Amino acid sequence: MSLVQLYVKGVSYGGNEDSYLFLLEETDGDRQIPLVVNSLEAFSVQKTLEKKDNGTLPFTHGLVKNFLDVFNIHLQDIIIFKFADGIFHSRLVCRKDEKEYRLPARVGDAIAIAYETNAPIFIEEALLVTFGSNNIFNDKTKSISDSQKNQEIGNLKSYLTSELDSLMKDAIENENYELAAQIHNEITRRKTI
Repeated sequence: MSLVQLYVKGVSYGGNEDSYLFLLEETDGDRQIPLVVNSLEAFSVQKTLEKKDNGTLPFTHGLVKNFLDVFNIHLQDIIIFKFADGIFHSRLVCRKDEKEYRLPARVGDAIAIAYETNAPIFIEEALLVTFGSNNIFNDKTKSISDSQKNQEIGNLKSYLTSELDSLMKDAIENENYELAAQIHNEITRRKTI
């Protein structure tokens, strides 16, 4: 298992009311990977990136940090280790009394908790090779017209989930992150039906 360390380079709006993108970049390189997250996860990481503390009670990710501190649990790192059914899977690797615990977590939550605790973020090299790209958001970032976007979004319901996985990979490779976010949302919608 080959791991690559990442950090959150930026947080951006993902195209619908509860969809945001984390742009992760490798610590010792220029490969990047976008991940779709919800607004609470995005807000938590953005607040930490901006070092904002508005004096209110902690959000869920801050509460988890406090829990870890009070019970002397060390969050060693988080690992993004799998992509299946349109979803990245991650785990928190924790230590307490010399014993290691691996806890599954939604990738957005795991990243937000990592930022609250200053824990490193890792991804399987194979995932970064498959879904990552060099300098995703630069001056040459591609965009699609509203008519193209509406046409593509309208057709998503006719695809099989396995086809959507392939389309999402293609959208990421072609730097069409709005479409990738819409595909992710369609896959997620199907899981709630």
